Amino acid sequence: RQCLLYFTFDFFGQKGRFLINYDMVFFAISIDGLLDEAVRENYGRCPFQPWKRRRMVTESPGLEKAALLTMLMGYHKLKDNWLDEKSALAFLGLGLYKGAYRKGEMMAPALSAQVERSMVEFYEGEKQLSLDLDALADPFANLTAAVMAENPGKNDAAALKKLGYHCGRWIYLIDALDDLPKDWEKGSANPFLRTFPHDEDGDWRDFFMKYRNAIEDNLYFSLEEIHHIFAGLDIPQHRRLLENIYYLGIRGVTDRILWLKGAGLEEPFSNPLRVRTIC
Repeated sequence: RQCLLYFTFDFFGQKGRFLINYDMVFFAISIDGLLDEAVRENYGRCPFQPWKRRRMVTESPGLEKAALLTMLMGYHKLKDNWLDEKSALAFLGLGLYKGAYRKGEMMAPALSAQVERSMVEFYEGEKQLSLDLDALADPFANLTAAVMAENPGKNDAAALKKLGYHCGRWIYLIDALDDLPKDWEKGSANPFLRTFPHDEDGDWRDFFMKYRNAIEDNLYFSLEEIHHIFAGLDIPQHRRLLENIYYLGIRGVTDRILWLKGAGLEEPFSNPLRVRTIC
């Protein structure tokens, strides 16, 4: 994550760092792992802790792409918040990030166009009432599929596209499950609430227990597809790290969030102010 902060700062300045999330770190490691070209490292000083010299990645195709995606997707999220909610904070954010977004467009026009198409489709889909769970997940999943398949290395691009699709689908669904109590309370868009019929005057805990099997089936379906495809990939770099993430990490996150919701706890797993350990 610190390396992605460095790349985002290098491309877009200090303000770009506020859009960082762990999903992009996940894709950066995955993309670099598929390539024969080793990432380059050096020692440098972190802008937030300049008194310490740290080992830093200075050249990495995965981190470069992740930094660009961070800015492009973050800008579209602010744009949607402004159009839907007329949020003053989102409006200020659009002004703050407009120059950085234009820079990202010029650095990677094809990627920028792909992100724009996917994000427009994503946010338009959230406003429709007739879409099923897969249709709601498709825009983000198709974007991650395109990103993963762009630099296949020695691997089959079709297999990487499928891997990227199910990674994106899993991220979309696990975030939705994590946000279920908050979305229920606020009446916000949530793919599970959009897909499964429910009594709006009821309780999110009853909703989860009623549809728990269907929610689990959808999450574990994508996990099984990810495990099956990953096992056949040629991964020159970071293989042990990626095996830990793909086989243990994302499964552990899934089990943990399902346990929290099954226990009726509203605490979001992704709360960055709490320290958690996944085995």
